[in-house]
Amino acid sequence: KSGEVMSNYLAAAAAAAAAEAAARDAADAEMQRSDFSTSAVAMAGGDEMMTEEEQMVHQYMQHQQQQQELEQQQQPQHPQFAGGGHQDQYDHSLMDGMDHEMAVNGGDPESIHFLQQMMAQQRMEKEERELQMRLEAAAAAEAALLARPQEHFITVAKNGEILGVTETVTGFPPNNLLMTSVYDSIHDDDLLGVRAVQAHFWERGSPSVRIYLRRRAVEGNWIWLSAAVVSYIDDPVPGF
Repeated sequence: KSGEVMSNYLAAAAAAAAAEAAARDAADAEMQRSDFSTSAVAMAGGDEMMTEEEQMVHQYMQHQQQQQELEQQQQPQHPQFAGGGHQDQYDHSLMDGMDHEMAVNGGDPESIHFLQQMMAQQRMEKEERELQMRLEAAAAAEAALLARPQEHFITVAKNGEILGVTETVTGFPPNNLLMTSVYDSIHDDDLLGVRAVQAHFWERGSPSVRIYLRRRAVEGNWIWLSAAVVSYIDDPVPGF
């Protein structure tokens, strides 16, 4: 009788232990599903902050993983390798067009070459867009220059201060130039020559001096001008 009671007790203890193990396994599985969902949400949120190159590499890696899983399903499983195995990893460095390298792990050379072609095509399209923007900016600057007067007159004091100015070739409003230095908008490589000519004119009273210089336009670019330095008393500005 006592042996029968002991057997029933052991059976009940074994059943309780099995139930406890099953509950623990279910909790672990639920935690893994929760971690996977969290990682999936984080990955989905991170995609929005990726650059175009990073998104391309991310999509490529997903494609590679799907391809490897498909190949594994199609290959026969050998007992000695079932449930495990080793897969060689290859590192390929790809230029993404931004002066640094992006490493891609895994993948066959043909797929890597295809990805390189895609990124090269993207760089070429970016360069074409930048070139088109520069051409449009140059065309706009040329149109603005042609719409301005072909000559202007500046009355300059001996210290270089602008006392009067007409509508300018460079596009600056005349009132913005008054009481500023005439040397401020001259190219640095031309400034010494201009100052030498001005000193020669003031010191020796040359009746007329012509110089060539680069002056900054309102758009920020430099334009070449032919400037004649004359005496305001002997040859006053027309209209003044």
